[in-house]
Amino acid sequence: TVSDALISIDNSNKITFLNPTALKLLHTTESMIGEDLEKVYNPIHLERDMETQNRIFYPNGYLIDKTNNSKLYIEESIQPILDDNQNKLGRLIIIRDINYQIKLEEKIIKNIQLEKNINQITRKLISPLTNENNLLNIIDSIM
Repeated sequence: TVSDALISIDNSNKITFLNPTALKLLHTTESMIGEDLEKVYNPIHLERDMETQNRIFYPNGYLIDKTNNSKLYIEESIQPILDDNQNKLGRLIIIRDINYQIKLEEKIIKNIQLEKNINQITRKLISPLTNENNLLNIIDSIM
C-alpha cells in the first residue's frame, strides 16, 4: 500500500487521479476527478522561520481538516508528468501526513527543555552546599 496521498492533475489543474490515501486524507470521493484541484486540495504553505529552522520534521504546509477544523501538517512534493518527448502533460502531487512526527518531535523538545530546567534548578540548589563555609553556615542556621 502507498502511504502517501497522490493526486495527478492535467495542465489546466483538473484532477485526473486520486489514490485511496488522497481520498481519505482529503475527505473526498472519486467524483472529484475532472474538477479543479482547488476544490479538493488547497494547502496553506509555510515559510521556515528561526523557530523551525532546526527541526527534523518541517511541514511545508498544512491543510484544514474538514471534519474538525484542525491543522493537518503535510510535506508536499510536486513533480511534472512528461510524455516520451518531454512535453508536460500535468503534475503529480505527493502529500505526506506528518502530524504524528511533528507531535512526537514537539514532545521530545518539551522534554529536553524540562530536563534543562530541572538541571538548572538542581545546580542552584546544590551550589550553596558545595562550598564548605556555606554548608557550615546552613547547618548552624538550622541548629
